[in-house]
Amino acid sequence: MPEDLKVPVLLTCPSCGAKGQINFDKKLITNSDRGITAINIVENLICIHSFVAYIDNNYTLRDSFICDFKVELPQVHFEQTVKHEMNVDFDVEIVKINLKPTLMVHILKGLFYNKQVALIIDYDFIFKGIINFFSYIFENTFNSRIISVDRQEYRKLKKNYKDYLVLDGVNILHDKDKIITDRKLKIESLLAQKFYSEDDAKTCLLIIKNEVEKAFFLSKSIKEFIESLGLQKNDKIDTISIKNMLKEKYSVTIDTEYLNFLIIIVKKYFKTDVPIVYKNLMGFF
Repeated sequence: MPEDLKVPVLLTCPSCGAKGQINFDKKLITNSDRGITAINIVENLICIHSFVAYIDNNYTLRDSFICDFKVELPQVHFEQTVKHEMNVDFDVEIVKINLKPTLMVHILKGLFYNKQVALIIDYDFIFKGIINFFSYIFENTFNSRIISVDRQEYRKLKKNYKDYLVLDGVNILHDKDKIITDRKLKIESLLAQKFYSEDDAKTCLLIIKNEVEKAFFLSKSIKEFIESLGLQKNDKIDTISIKNMLKEKYSVTIDTEYLNFLIIIVKKYFKTDVPIVYKNLMGFF
């Protein structure tokens, strides 16, 4: 490709902080309808890590995060899922521009944990769009409890938000239960990556809404399965039994990483104890 059709972009690894300049195709970035382009940075290009970089039309890195592409999202069809009406009262492209992927990942984790989320956002119209977005993708599934907090109010009255996950953009101001850690965000990061990588507004909304519904119904099924067993105090259940139940009910194969994600939702959102023993086809591990 001729050099005048390339543009240098300075990237920073979100894991180790390593920096490197990569030359990208100008058309790849400027042709994006939404003003932000998601690009997968493979291992050993900048450093040993792979990550997703989000670059705006000014050829500036807007955000980046680690995403484990080895994790597989199960393919499931739910008969009980309602048909989605696309008459949404927000602009998807504006949401994408103002809701950084890292912030989206953090909000998803908070809501999957059934936490109240407080966002420090300077403009009401941005907050309204984000609220409507999460209300839509969480419709008929998880609670979507998000509030806006004035920056000065939060500084004066922090004690009022002790039970909230408080987020200021990509910065975490308060996380009492320490739920925002890289090792716990693999699935949420993959959901965000799928959303931001799709250019078509209708398609990306359906993708993220379907993934949220998938997480809700599968974890709810695990909860109901555990309750149906009538386990006693010292009884345990193994992962193979749970995977077999989901396979029989939904004709789906669940990998261990995604199962861990579902089990956390069962524990934190549905408040159900999961006395689990990890077991593979060869025995315990």
